[in-house]
Amino acid sequence: MSEDLLARARESRKSPAALKVKVSNLRSRHSSGPIFVVEGVDDVGVYETWLQPFANGAFVNIVPGSGQEQLLGFRQVLKNDQTGLNKNVYFFVDKDYDGLQGNELGDDIFCTESYSVENYLGTILVCKSIIRDELRVDASSDLFAELVSLFDNALKSLLRELYHVNMYIYCCRVLGVRLNQNIPHLTDLVVVSLDGIRPLDDVANLIKEKLPASREITYVELQEISATFSSLNNVRAIRGKFIFQFFKKWFHCLSDEITLHPNGLFVKEKINAKFSPSIITHRSCAARSERPEGLADFAISAFCSSRSM
Repeated sequence: MSEDLLARARESRKSPAALKVKVSNLRSRHSSGPIFVVEGVDDVGVYETWLQPFANGAFVNIVPGSGQEQLLGFRQVLKNDQTGLNKNVYFFVDKDYDGLQGNELGDDIFCTESYSVENYLGTILVCKSIIRDELRVDASSDLFAELVSLFDNALKSLLRELYHVNMYIYCCRVLGVRLNQNIPHLTDLVVVSLDGIRPLDDVANLIKEKLPASREITYVELQEISATFSSLNNVRAIRGKFIFQFFKKWFHCLSDEITLHPNGLFVKEKINAKFSPSIITHRSCAARSERPEGLADFAISAFCSSRSM
Protein backbone atom coordinates (compact mmCIF):
# COMPACT_ATOMS: atom_id res chain seq x y z
CA MET A 1 0.00 0.00 0.00
CA SER A 2 1.37 3.43 -0.94
CA GLU A 3 2.15 6.10 1.64
CA ASP A 4 -0.73 8.16 0.29
CA LEU A 5 -3.22 5.33 0.75
CA LEU A 6 -1.88 4.61 4.23
CA ALA A 7 -2.28 8.26 5.18
CA ARG A 8 -5.85 8.29 3.90
CA ALA A 9 -6.65 5.09 5.77
CA ARG A 10 -5.31 6.59 8.99
CA GLU A 11 -7.36 9.74 8.47
CA SER A 12 -10.53 7.75 7.79
CA ARG A 13 -10.18 6.07 11.19
CA LYS A 14 -10.26 9.54 12.75
CA SER A 15 -13.47 10.59 11.00
CA PRO A 16 -16.80 10.99 12.84
CA ALA A 17 -18.21 8.31 10.51
CA ALA A 18 -15.73 5.74 11.86
CA LEU A 19 -16.86 6.49 15.42
CA LYS A 20 -20.49 6.23 14.36
CA VAL A 21 -19.86 2.70 13.08
CA LYS A 22 -18.34 1.70 16.44
CA VAL A 23 -21.28 3.07 18.42
CA SER A 24 -23.82 1.56 16.00
CA ASN A 25 -22.22 -1.87 16.31
CA LEU A 26 -22.22 -1.68 20.10
CA ARG A 27 -25.85 -0.50 20.21
CA SER A 28 -26.88 -3.41 17.98
CA ARG A 29 -25.60 -5.76 20.68
CA HIS A 30 -26.79 -3.70 23.66
CA SER A 31 -30.15 -2.16 22.88
CA SER A 32 -30.50 -0.42 26.23
CA GLY A 33 -28.25 1.34 28.70
CA PRO A 34 -25.99 4.30 28.20
CA ILE A 35 -23.03 4.28 25.85
CA PHE A 36 -20.17 6.56 26.85
CA VAL A 37 -17.79 7.88 24.20
CA VAL A 38 -14.31 8.95 25.28
CA GLU A 39 -11.42 10.55 23.45
CA GLY A 40 -9.00 7.61 23.40
CA VAL A 41 -8.15 4.10 24.59
CA ASP A 42 -6.24 5.39 27.65
CA ASP A 43 -9.47 6.97 28.88
CA VAL A 44 -11.47 3.72 28.93
CA GLY A 45 -10.06 2.32 32.19
CA VAL A 46 -10.23 5.71 33.86
CA TYR A 47 -13.86 6.37 33.10
CA GLU A 48 -14.94 2.79 33.76
CA THR A 49 -13.39 3.08 37.23
CA TRP A 50 -15.06 6.42 37.87
CA LEU A 51 -18.47 5.33 36.45
CA GLN A 52 -18.76 1.80 37.83
CA PRO A 53 -20.07 2.83 41.29
CA PHE A 54 -23.14 4.34 39.58
CA ALA A 55 -23.83 1.44 37.18
CA ASN A 56 -25.80 -0.68 39.66
CA GLY A 57 -23.60 -3.68 38.92
CA ALA A 58 -23.96 -3.43 35.14
CA PHE A 59 -21.12 -3.48 32.63
CA VAL A 60 -20.21 0.05 31.55
CA ASN A 61 -20.25 0.37 27.76
CA ILE A 62 -17.47 2.71 26.65
CA VAL A 63 -16.34 3.46 23.09
CA PRO A 64 -12.89 5.01 22.58
CA GLY A 65 -12.45 7.53 19.80
CA SER A 66 -9.41 9.03 18.14
CA GLY A 67 -9.24 12.44 19.73
CA GLN A 68 -11.47 15.31 20.74
CA GLU A 69 -12.08 16.60 17.21
CA GLN A 70 -13.52 13.25 16.08
CA LEU A 71 -15.65 12.95 19.21
CA LEU A 72 -17.14 16.43 18.86
CA GLY A 73 -17.70 15.86 15.14
CA PHE A 74 -19.59 12.65 15.87
CA ARG A 75 -21.69 14.45 18.45
CA GLN A 76 -22.73 16.94 15.77
CA VAL A 77 -23.59 14.06 13.43
CA LEU A 78 -25.82 12.54 16.10
CA LYS A 79 -27.79 15.75 16.47
CA ASN A 80 -29.20 15.16 12.97
CA ASP A 81 -29.60 11.38 13.33
CA GLN A 82 -33.07 10.03 12.58
CA THR A 83 -32.43 6.37 13.50
CA GLY A 84 -32.57 6.73 17.28
CA LEU A 85 -28.84 6.18 17.68
CA ASN A 86 -28.56 9.49 19.53
CA LYS A 87 -30.52 8.18 22.51
CA ASN A 88 -28.49 7.42 25.62
CA VAL A 89 -25.14 8.30 24.06
CA TYR A 90 -22.91 10.43 26.28
CA PHE A 91 -19.55 12.08 25.74
CA PHE A 92 -16.51 12.76 27.90
CA VAL A 93 -13.99 15.34 26.71
CA ASP A 94 -10.87 16.89 28.15
CA LYS A 95 -10.90 20.62 28.77
CA ASP A 96 -7.42 21.08 27.25
CA TYR A 97 -6.88 24.77 26.51
CA ASP A 98 -9.94 25.19 24.32
CA GLY A 99 -12.76 23.34 26.07
CA LEU A 100 -15.54 22.28 23.70
CA GLN A 101 -14.01 24.22 20.79
CA GLY A 102 -17.11 26.39 20.53
CA ASN A 103 -19.57 23.49 20.64
CA GLU A 104 -22.70 23.73 22.75
CA LEU A 105 -22.92 22.43 26.29
CA GLY A 106 -25.58 19.84 26.94
CA ASP A 107 -26.84 17.05 29.17
CA ASP A 108 -25.07 14.58 26.89
CA ILE A 109 -21.51 15.86 27.36
CA PHE A 110 -19.12 16.19 30.29
CA CYS A 111 -15.98 18.31 30.13
CA THR A 112 -13.26 17.95 32.78
CA GLU A 113 -12.39 21.02 34.81
CA SER A 114 -8.72 20.03 34.62
CA TYR A 115 -6.73 19.96 31.38
CA SER A 116 -7.27 16.19 30.94
CA VAL A 117 -7.96 12.99 32.85
CA GLU A 118 -4.22 12.54 33.45
CA ASN A 119 -4.20 15.65 35.63
CA TYR A 120 -6.38 13.78 38.14
CA LEU A 121 -4.05 10.76 38.13
CA GLY A 122 -0.60 12.21 38.75
CA THR A 123 -1.40 13.98 41.99
CA ILE A 124 0.00 13.96 45.50
CA LEU A 125 -3.19 12.18 46.65
CA VAL A 126 -2.49 9.24 44.32
CA CYS A 127 1.20 9.34 45.23
CA LYS A 128 0.38 8.99 48.94
CA SER A 129 -1.92 6.06 48.26
CA ILE A 130 0.75 4.19 46.29
CA ILE A 131 3.45 4.82 48.91
CA ARG A 132 1.21 3.55 51.69
CA ASP A 133 -0.38 0.67 49.80
CA GLU A 134 2.24 -0.65 47.38
CA LEU A 135 5.42 0.30 49.24
CA ARG A 136 3.91 -0.59 52.65
CA VAL A 137 5.16 2.63 54.26
CA ASP A 138 3.30 3.69 57.41
CA ALA A 139 1.52 6.96 56.74
CA SER A 140 2.45 8.18 60.25
CA SER A 141 6.18 7.59 59.72
CA ASP A 142 8.95 10.07 58.98
CA LEU A 143 9.80 8.05 55.86
CA PHE A 144 6.31 8.54 54.49
CA ALA A 145 6.55 12.29 55.03
CA GLU A 146 10.01 12.39 53.42
CA LEU A 147 8.89 10.53 50.31
CA VAL A 148 5.79 12.68 49.89
CA SER A 149 7.92 15.80 50.30
CA LEU A 150 10.35 14.54 47.65
CA PHE A 151 7.47 14.01 45.23
CA ASP A 152 5.92 17.39 46.00
CA ASN A 153 9.22 19.20 45.42
CA ALA A 154 9.85 17.29 42.19
CA LEU A 155 6.37 18.17 40.94
CA LYS A 156 6.96 21.84 41.71
CA SER A 157 10.24 21.55 39.84
CA LEU A 158 8.35 20.20 36.82
CA LEU A 159 6.01 23.19 36.79
CA ARG A 160 8.93 25.57 37.15
CA GLU A 161 11.30 24.05 34.58
CA LEU A 162 8.63 23.42 31.95
CA TYR A 163 6.95 26.79 32.36
CA HIS A 164 8.11 28.19 29.02
CA VAL A 165 7.50 24.93 27.15
CA ASN A 166 3.94 24.77 28.44
CA MET A 167 3.40 28.46 27.71
CA TYR A 168 4.62 27.94 24.15
CA ILE A 169 2.17 25.05 23.65
CA TYR A 170 -0.60 27.22 25.09
CA CYS A 171 0.30 30.11 22.77
CA CYS A 172 0.20 27.86 19.73
CA ARG A 173 -3.24 26.60 20.72
CA VAL A 174 -4.63 30.08 21.42
CA LEU A 175 -3.20 31.56 18.22
CA GLY A 176 -4.18 28.60 16.07
CA VAL A 177 -0.56 27.90 15.13
CA ARG A 178 -0.07 24.27 14.09
CA LEU A 179 2.79 22.23 15.52
CA ASN A 180 4.61 20.33 12.78
CA GLN A 181 4.90 17.13 14.81
CA ASN A 182 3.39 15.47 17.86
CA ILE A 183 4.29 16.94 21.23
CA PRO A 184 7.22 14.84 22.49
CA HIS A 185 7.31 12.59 25.51
CA LEU A 186 8.40 14.35 28.69
CA THR A 187 11.69 12.42 28.82
CA ASP A 188 12.63 13.90 25.43
CA LEU A 189 12.63 17.28 27.16
CA VAL A 190 13.87 16.68 30.71
CA VAL A 191 15.63 14.26 33.02
CA VAL A 192 13.46 13.20 35.95
CA SER A 193 15.00 12.36 39.34
CA LEU A 194 13.51 11.90 42.79
CA ASP A 195 14.22 15.43 43.90
CA GLY A 196 13.41 17.33 40.70
CA ILE A 197 13.80 17.58 36.96
CA ARG A 198 16.53 18.99 34.73
CA PRO A 199 15.96 20.21 31.14
CA LEU A 200 18.03 18.34 28.56
CA ASP A 201 18.95 21.61 26.87
CA ASP A 202 18.33 25.33 26.97
CA VAL A 203 14.56 25.83 26.85
CA ALA A 204 14.73 27.93 23.68
CA ASN A 205 16.63 25.13 21.93
CA LEU A 206 14.18 22.51 23.19
CA ILE A 207 11.26 24.48 21.80
CA LYS A 208 12.98 25.00 18.46
CA GLU A 209 14.01 21.35 18.05
CA LYS A 210 11.17 19.46 19.71
CA LEU A 211 8.21 21.77 19.04
CA PRO A 212 8.63 23.16 15.52
CA ALA A 213 5.59 25.15 14.43
CA SER A 214 4.07 26.25 11.14
CA ARG A 215 5.21 29.78 11.90
CA GLU A 216 7.27 31.59 14.49
CA ILE A 217 5.55 32.89 17.62
CA THR A 218 6.66 36.48 18.07
CA TYR A 219 7.92 37.97 21.31
CA VAL A 220 4.98 40.39 21.33
CA GLU A 221 2.50 37.50 21.03
CA LEU A 222 4.21 35.65 23.86
CA GLN A 223 4.10 38.70 26.08
CA GLU A 224 0.42 39.33 25.40
CA ILE A 225 -0.52 35.77 26.31
CA SER A 226 1.93 35.20 29.18
CA ALA A 227 -0.22 37.01 31.75
CA THR A 228 -3.14 34.69 31.04
CA PHE A 229 -0.96 31.59 31.09
CA SER A 230 0.65 32.44 34.44
CA SER A 231 -2.67 31.67 36.14
CA LEU A 232 -2.75 28.26 34.40
CA ASN A 233 0.65 27.01 35.50
CA ASN A 234 -0.56 24.49 38.02
CA VAL A 235 -1.03 20.73 38.22
CA ARG A 236 -4.64 20.94 37.07
CA ALA A 237 -4.21 23.26 34.10
CA ILE A 238 -1.08 22.23 32.18
CA ARG A 239 -0.69 19.36 29.72
CA GLY A 240 -1.84 16.25 31.56
CA LYS A 241 0.35 13.82 29.64
CA PHE A 242 3.44 15.63 31.00
CA ILE A 243 2.04 15.27 34.53
CA PHE A 244 1.33 11.56 34.21
CA GLN A 245 4.59 10.81 32.37
CA PHE A 246 6.43 12.57 35.18
CA PHE A 247 4.43 10.63 37.77
CA LYS A 248 5.32 7.24 36.27
CA LYS A 249 8.96 8.17 35.78
CA TRP A 250 9.25 9.43 39.36
CA PHE A 251 8.12 6.06 40.68
CA HIS A 252 10.58 4.33 38.37
CA CYS A 253 13.28 6.47 39.99
CA LEU A 254 11.97 5.52 43.43
CA SER A 255 12.04 1.83 42.49
CA ASP A 256 15.67 2.18 41.39
CA GLU A 257 16.48 3.95 44.65
CA ILE A 258 14.90 1.13 46.68
CA THR A 259 17.12 -1.47 44.99
CA LEU A 260 20.20 0.57 45.93
CA HIS A 261 19.46 0.39 49.65
CA PRO A 262 21.44 1.04 51.80
CA ASN A 263 23.61 2.92 49.30
CA GLY A 264 20.97 5.24 47.83
CA LEU A 265 20.91 9.01 48.15
CA PHE A 266 17.40 9.48 49.50
CA VAL A 267 15.90 6.30 50.97
CA LYS A 268 17.72 5.36 54.16
CA GLU A 269 15.24 2.73 55.35
CA LYS A 270 14.35 -0.61 53.79
CA ILE A 271 11.18 -0.47 51.70
CA ASN A 272 9.10 -3.20 50.05
CA ALA A 273 11.63 -4.51 47.52
CA LYS A 274 8.88 -6.22 45.50
CA PHE A 275 7.38 -2.91 44.40
CA SER A 276 7.14 -2.59 40.62
CA PRO A 277 6.27 0.69 38.88
CA SER A 278 4.45 -1.37 36.24
CA ILE A 279 1.41 -1.29 38.55
CA ILE A 280 1.04 2.41 37.78
CA THR A 281 -1.54 2.52 35.01
CA HIS A 282 -4.35 4.89 34.09
CA ARG A 283 -6.88 2.50 35.59
CA SER A 284 -5.01 1.82 38.83
CA CYS A 285 -4.42 5.51 39.46
CA ALA A 286 -8.06 6.35 38.71
CA ALA A 287 -9.04 3.97 41.50
CA ARG A 288 -6.96 6.09 43.89
CA SER A 289 -7.85 9.52 42.54
CA GLU A 290 -10.66 11.93 43.14
CA ARG A 291 -13.34 12.11 40.45
CA PRO A 292 -13.75 15.29 38.42
CA GLU A 293 -16.19 17.69 40.00
CA GLY A 294 -19.69 17.13 38.65
CA LEU A 295 -18.98 13.68 37.22
CA ALA A 296 -21.05 11.87 39.84
CA ASP A 297 -24.18 13.91 39.04
CA PHE A 298 -23.59 13.43 35.30
CA ALA A 299 -23.20 9.66 35.72
CA ILE A 300 -26.28 9.31 37.93
CA SER A 301 -28.36 11.25 35.39
CA ALA A 302 -27.10 9.10 32.49
CA PHE A 303 -27.80 5.78 34.19
CA CYS A 304 -31.17 6.90 35.56
CA SER A 305 -32.30 8.18 32.15
CA SER A 306 -31.52 4.83 30.51
CA ARG A 307 -33.38 2.86 33.20
CA SER A 308 -36.51 4.99 32.82
CA MET A 309 -36.78 4.39 29.08
